[in-house]
Amino acid sequence: MIARAAAIFQVTRVYIYRHAARSKPGDLELIRNLLEYLDLPQYLRRRLYPKAPEFSYAGLLPPLRTPPHLVPSRMEDVKLGDHREGIVIRSAERLMVDIGLHESAILRGRGREGERVTVRITSISPTVQCELSSRDELPGYWGYRVYTSPSLLALLKQSSSDITLVTSRRGVDVASNWARVLEKLSRVRSVLVVFGSNREGVFEILRQDNSEPHQFTDLVLNLFPEQGAATVRVEEAVLGGLAVLNVAGLLA
Repeated sequence: MIARAAAIFQVTRVYIYRHAARSKPGDLELIRNLLEYLDLPQYLRRRLYPKAPEFSYAGLLPPLRTPPHLVPSRMEDVKLGDHREGIVIRSAERLMVDIGLHESAILRGRGREGERVTVRITSISPTVQCELSSRDELPGYWGYRVYTSPSLLALLKQSSSDITLVTSRRGVDVASNWARVLEKLSRVRSVLVVFGSNREGVFEILRQDNSEPHQFTDLVLNLFPEQGAATVRVEEAVLGGLAVLNVAGLLA
């Protein structure tokens, strides 16, 4: 659900922070692996993710169907200038890239074997050739990257986003502060949206490090005022919260 929400609302970065009081060994790695697995086009998954117990039920995960997942698989449908995700492989003394076609493409440039790359096709005949490309330069949405942080406090201190928005039941009602939210979002290009854990909110988590949200932002919002359920799960908060902010961003 988190991966689907990220794709729907064009999230480019997903940060997972460790909550030391609650986390179990392997939790962070499992969530990161599943999020990265879903973002990866299907034709590359077997190369990067060999059979493992944590992926026993990966077939039940919903497809994201983002642009890199919807590229053509037949050579006759491939065009010069197309962008694709690939995995660098080595053939004899030459670097190649598996880009999901019946033949691997020659890579023009440098790369590490096993590295995931974004490439642009520069030649189709007589052989497929491509060059490295940055997804930041591509038009439209091209999926998300996953990052980890040792704690929420560390994440907030190191954030490079233009503005930070903390979601909390203890925050101010988003409806009564709608005009201020619109004004804030109209002046920025990137927003870090912070969610708490299943058991503790952002205030409680930061308190364990002798800190609190207002040290990092003046936007601490309750995105679910008058909620009927006693608690809102993380995946529900992400989907519902991003929906509210998406409307605000469009209006701003």
